[in-house]
Amino acid sequence: MPVLMRPACQRLLVMSLLFQLLGGLPLLGGLLPWSEAAENTGEQSRFCVGFLYCRETKEDSTSTQAFLYLYSTEERGSFSRLTLIPFYSREMNPVEGYLRQSVLLSLGLSERKGDASYFQILPLYWHAEDPSRRYTVFLPAYFHYATGDRSYTYLVPFYGHHQRGDHYHRYYVLGPAAIATYDKQTDLKEWDILFPLFHYGSDRNGYETRILPLYFSGQNHKEGTRYRYLLPFYGQSVTPQTSLTYVFPLYGLLTDASTQETRTSILGLPPLPRTTFPALAFYEHASTPPLWSC
Repeated sequence: MPVLMRPACQRLLVMSLLFQLLGGLPLLGGLLPWSEAAENTGEQSRFCVGFLYCRETKEDSTSTQAFLYLYSTEERGSFSRLTLIPFYSREMNPVEGYLRQSVLLSLGLSERKGDASYFQILPLYWHAEDPSRRYTVFLPAYFHYATGDRSYTYLVPFYGHHQRGDHYHRYYVLGPAAIATYDKQTDLKEWDILFPLFHYGSDRNGYETRILPLYFSGQNHKEGTRYRYLLPFYGQSVTPQTSLTYVFPLYGLLTDASTQETRTSILGLPPLPRTTFPALAFYEHASTPPLWSC
């Protein structure tokens, strides 16, 4: 009789072990009813089915894990979380205005908390903003940044724009190939081509022009100065104290209002302002008015 009962005992033992393994109970605890796979202690409870499913409640929080922790949830007060590894995760707290969502292990990420937000799609795109600043990056060409009343935008290498309030704008075309600047508050207008080779700028106080390396001109109303040079052949410079004109190497004329002196040079370098050194010229003449006259 014991020999005939042995296969039945073996099947009973195997069924007992499998049942306890799936129920998450100690293997040496014997054959227990399925309902005893749940534990209750005061305000805590836990129910598990092996590694397939587990739910735990503790005070005001509830958490769930399933499918070898690939799926999980959590609720704690106003906060909640959902995770499905590696595809999706979400955290939110409506009381704090918080929401965070990610896709494919944060390759795509969106986050918002109050007035601040952040978004990314790795490795190409980032965007963030809050009450004090805002920026966007779209590799490899687009960049935008703004803070306060200032903003900077680039589409490399084709276009760029700087802005300050509603009055100041600076534009870039093909990097330094062409630059234009405008300021309504000062009536500023500036143009640069192949910076720094060609430059023109003007405002309420005057203007300036530059064509490297040959031509320079400008005027400053506030200081009472003006100049014009076509190097090395021609030059003219006027200040409240001095006036210089020359045609190199033929002629040079310098007038000094502070000393009332006039200096002339022929065939050589022009006289130098505010110096007493003779000009390096074939002929030079200096004259001053007499101290007294009859």
